[in-house]
Amino acid sequence: MEKSYYAIIPATVRYDTDLPPNAKLLYGEITALCNHKGYCWANNQYFADLYNVDKLTVSRWISKLKRKNYIKTNIKYHSLTGEIMARHIYINDTPIDEKVNTPIDEKVKDNNTETEYYKRLAQARKEEYEPTATNIQRPTRKNNRTSLSHYKSSK
Repeated sequence: MEKSYYAIIPATVRYDTDLPPNAKLLYGEITALCNHKGYCWANNQYFADLYNVDKLTVSRWISKLKRKNYIKTNIKYHSLTGEIMARHIYINDTPIDEKVNTPIDEKVKDNNTETEYYKRLAQARKEEYEPTATNIQRPTRKNNRTSLSHYKSSK
């Protein structure tokens, strides 16, 4: 039985407007490959063939994901030649900072105080202006022209 791989793309990645759409798909592919060993072992050529793009494009996507702190890489070099032996890509599991990236609480003290104030103000105005026989006054006009006497020029 062959193992099934699945991709997980969190909302922070999905809705990041700085990431190209295919970089988001690449992130999903990396998460799928991380499910097997805990890290992604695929090289840029593998992803280039998978998405039918150039290796340099894949390199840019990976760099962008690293810069945005969505992934971490660990490169293993040969001790004598300095040649790259392996690259492991890890999903950065840094939790969302509660003080920055969480929705605004509905029951914030200032909001509740202000809301109650405006509710009381609206109710008071409503009670004050309820139409009764004694407080209804219709506006009257002497003529249909608007007086512009205060706009006379100083020539």
